[in-house]
Amino acid sequence: MSSVRKQTSGTWSDYLLLLVLAPIASMVLLLAGSGQSTQATAIGSPSVVTQPKQTVMPAPTNATSPTPATNATPVATNSQKPTVDSENAAYFLAKYGEHIYPTLQSMPADMLTWYLTWIHRVSLYYGVPEEDILTVHYAELMGGGFNPLETRRSKAHAGGPGQIIPQTWNGWSCGSYQTVFMTDPASIAKCGGIGTDFDGNGIADIDSLPDNLAATAKHIKRDGITTALRTDNARHEVVLTDALALYNSGTTYWQASALTRTYVGIGLKWWRANRDLMSAYLSAYVANQ
Repeated sequence: MSSVRKQTSGTWSDYLLLLVLAPIASMVLLLAGSGQSTQATAIGSPSVVTQPKQTVMPAPTNATSPTPATNATPVATNSQKPTVDSENAAYFLAKYGEHIYPTLQSMPADMLTWYLTWIHRVSLYYGVPEEDILTVHYAELMGGGFNPLETRRSKAHAGGPGQIIPQTWNGWSCGSYQTVFMTDPASIAKCGGIGTDFDGNGIADIDSLPDNLAATAKHIKRDGITTALRTDNARHEVVLTDALALYNSGTTYWQASALTRTYVGIGLKWWRANRDLMSAYLSAYVANQ
């Protein structure tokens, strides 16, 4: 208690000095506090914020990604059948209908591409000339032209652009009089027929252009037609003469009827006029040939 009383006591001069110094001390303290506050604001919240520099990486290239697929189907080699392409028949049938085209040039370009591409694939696979397959088609319409979408049946029940009869398609060992075409490749093989599933859809379809072409190629190859004949036109024509007669009637040219001989003559006339043009047709309409 005595010590407190001591601190509060003093003279008038002491009070006067205190009154003078107190405001000065307050001002000093106020300025000091203000300086500290300003310094804290400057450190904690800088007026300009500097972001670290970022390294921009180039967009990665997709060098290993596969090339986008196209609509074009690869051409078959001698050891590879092509993939299924049967939907195109329905496409062309809906677009153009079923027509006989008097010449190849009169056929719409997209259909001619499709037609010649399948003929080329079959030619490569079986080793028979494209022009010989076309000769059969032309002769089957007796010089009227070409019908790649042929679905009609003849009086002998022949079907497709190659006009193949059921007995030949199915195999003669399964009957000499047949009107229905088999579709199971295994059953056809047992009967010794030439019906073929060339488009790879599991069905040997007489109305499928690829399947029908394959059967035609088998038929004329069995009768001696090969691409090796191209080196000798004279020999080629002799073999083709009999092959056409056998295709039409099952007999050689010299045993054939007048009608079959007319058929052969129509085919040979087209063949002579177009055999040397085949490479030009393929170059113009068939990719990767």
